[in-house]
Amino acid sequence: MDIIKTVKILFPALLISAGSISQPTVRKELTKSFDNYILQHVKNNDFSGTVLIAKKDSILFQKAYGNASAKKLNTIDTRFRISSITKTFTAAIITQLVEEGLLTFKDTVTKFIPGYPNGNKITIEHLLRHRSGIPDYASFPDFAEKMKAPMKLSEMVNLFKDKPLDFPPGSANSYSNSGYTLLAYIAELVKNKKFELLLQDQILKPQGLLNTSIDHFADYEKAGSAAGYKIMHNRETEKVAPYFIENLIGSGFLSSTSHDIYKWTNQVFSSRVFDIRKALYGWASRNYFGYDLIEQSGRTDGFIAYTSYYLKDGLMIIYLGNIESYVFNRMKKDLAAIYYGKDYEEPEIRNTQKIGNSSKQKWVGKFQLDAATAFSIYESQNTLYFKYNNSKTAHELIPLKENGLFLRLYGVSLKLKDNLVYWVADGESKECKRIE
Repeated sequence: MDIIKTVKILFPALLISAGSISQPTVRKELTKSFDNYILQHVKNNDFSGTVLIAKKDSILFQKAYGNASAKKLNTIDTRFRISSITKTFTAAIITQLVEEGLLTFKDTVTKFIPGYPNGNKITIEHLLRHRSGIPDYASFPDFAEKMKAPMKLSEMVNLFKDKPLDFPPGSANSYSNSGYTLLAYIAELVKNKKFELLLQDQILKPQGLLNTSIDHFADYEKAGSAAGYKIMHNRETEKVAPYFIENLIGSGFLSSTSHDIYKWTNQVFSSRVFDIRKALYGWASRNYFGYDLIEQSGRTDGFIAYTSYYLKDGLMIIYLGNIESYVFNRMKKDLAAIYYGKDYEEPEIRNTQKIGNSSKQKWVGKFQLDAATAFSIYESQNTLYFKYNNSKTAHELIPLKENGLFLRLYGVSLKLKDNLVYWVADGESKECKRIE
């Protein structure tokens, strides 16, 4: 038995050249490969949404999958919450203000908000790069409760204003939604205009992004918008209750379509919004399969969002979804692997199977994943469960064919071979030592 089943598409290597993409046979086969891969996740009910793959100004693949809600299907025009992709818009506005001479990246928070705690040490660039030390309000114990009511931008700032810093500004890096909310507040002060209007006037209207806007509580699941779902057992999902996501001004309050995100990504990297040679904040640099790219993603209750731009050839991979699942991190690499002809792990259609008592006992035990991480597999009421040893939360394991179990929350397959347990994730397999 192979621990990992990999697939390699041979033809996409041709697509590195500009002319080959127009070849009908190559394009047809590429489209088929994208679609077949995505459909596996759709059949498992791990993905529902839209996918758009383009190369500069040419769309190579665009399709909608699954349901926007119980009574309507997703279309290529369905709007989804884009969560942290919002930060690319906020960073663009700040960069435009720098180009206008209204602020600099080295300006401190105190220049705009006198008396702000530690504001004389925190710069605009610290906020943009998640190096301010300001704690992330999404980690606060009462955050979910706070989002059940509308809040003004100044009230959002007050959530973290007086909290101790996690580290001295500039000394470390820690993701913070708070920093981008503070940037939005500073932009309002500089322009004396509501951030929503600033966004409309400086970004959305000039760039023709007509289907991107604040996602208001009252608009949840209305015509053209998707409802969000979280994963449950096997293929089951549960609808997420709406909350006031418009409170997350600057950090995660927008909804959009895959086509608008494509337009936005393409325009940013064509320097049609600002000069990217001078600054590119709100995005992250990565390298997959030897190719440099810039990406941003978002994940919030019931929704996933992703966009990327490959620097060598202008490949863009974009997907927006309304099932919050492990494919959030998996699809970005697998779709790129299909395009570039690299190895990737083929999704396995999950079929629930019963496991005999003797087979169950082979799984039960405690295992060491790495030096810092151990987990347990145990049986309760004829069902196998997974639990990290430092956690009180257990997750039901889904039996797979060929001596496998699936941990849906993390997208991890556990394989049993020669009485050894293997942890399979992200195309890699790791033997887990039995410690008890």
